[in-house]
Amino acid sequence: MHLPGGTLGCLLALETPFDAVRLVFHVNRAEPWRIAAASVAVAARERDDTDPVDADDRALPFTPVSFDSRGTDAPADAPSGTRRSLDMPASAEEAIFALAFSDWVPLASIPRAEGGGDGRPLLVCRVYAPGGLWAGGGASLVAPDGWPAEHEGRLLRAVASPRGDFTATAFNAAARPSRWHLPAIVQYRARRPGATVLAVGDSLAQGVVTANGDRFAWGHYATAAISTRARPVAFVNGGCAGQPSRNYLRNGRTDLDLLRPDIVTIAVWSPNDPKAAAATDVAWQAVLDFARHARSCGAVPILATAVPFNLRPERDALRQANNARARALAASGAILLADLDAALADPAAPASVRAPFRAPAGNHLSIAGYREAGAAAAPVIARALAALGLGCGGPPA
Repeated sequence: MHLPGGTLGCLLALETPFDAVRLVFHVNRAEPWRIAAASVAVAARERDDTDPVDADDRALPFTPVSFDSRGTDAPADAPSGTRRSLDMPASAEEAIFALAFSDWVPLASIPRAEGGGDGRPLLVCRVYAPGGLWAGGGASLVAPDGWPAEHEGRLLRAVASPRGDFTATAFNAAARPSRWHLPAIVQYRARRPGATVLAVGDSLAQGVVTANGDRFAWGHYATAAISTRARPVAFVNGGCAGQPSRNYLRNGRTDLDLLRPDIVTIAVWSPNDPKAAAATDVAWQAVLDFARHARSCGAVPILATAVPFNLRPERDALRQANNARARALAASGAILLADLDAALADPAAPASVRAPFRAPAGNHLSIAGYREAGAAAAPVIARALAALGLGCGGPPA
């Protein structure tokens, strides 16, 4: 989403205490744009305006973010620099993104005031772009229905001010809540060992509910359900709304190669794919190639079956074909499977999602549907963690 020039701020709750962070941005626009300044800050309390404060509600300082690496993936031990801006280049293919990184910023989290300091530590991010911002839509949005504090995780709220640079100061009265956020991803050096899960797929992986920016990814529900203080589990939303499997798998490989998750879930088919059996065969082979590449990167792949989309019978047969292949491969013991289709499909009408799990528009899941999909995926992700030696008690001694 293109927003007018100004400052976009967001408040996040990270999975575990941290000592350094860096910001990650998607590069996928047809025209270049410029980040003129960015900053980060720790906070002890949540505020609707996302301004950083301590436990007594006193203002805390911002730390400038540098871009001496000019967007490249610099080593974690590279020192922070003095370059305060980043020119985001134009992309030849809008559907295919690259990743641009800030430098690593030394920043130590502080205890959270709520819950006696046991809640997830808070991070504030600010990005200023006077010529306009290309922002993500709630790709990490927290569910609105009262998760426990220790699982609030991820993006709590976002605020935008259409005028001025507020990367070093509190927002002014013009700031308003926003459905859009920057950066796309936050990486952090955690004080406790844990795991990261990447979800690769289309809008069903991204968590689209409506066209206005609501995102409630099932991967958030799944990882929040199994993340603990002893074994934190973070989530990267690699869903690409509106994209066929060939595109979301290309983008997923970028995420996989640069972010190095421990586990990756892979959607086995998309209704955005071409309407031909041969294309479904090609998509299946691409999924298998992706799973093999994930293993070569040290990640555990998990196949995710495609959920119903109220398709015509001949189109739904293509979905069912790749779902059947995924189930057969999982039954052989060759790979793990999150069977979202089995969890959500209406037994009386297998080409449809059960009514409580269907979004009002009919083409996506409701919030309850994403929650149910997360519940189905959580035990499979837990099995993958165990395979990595990261069981519920944390990593082995």
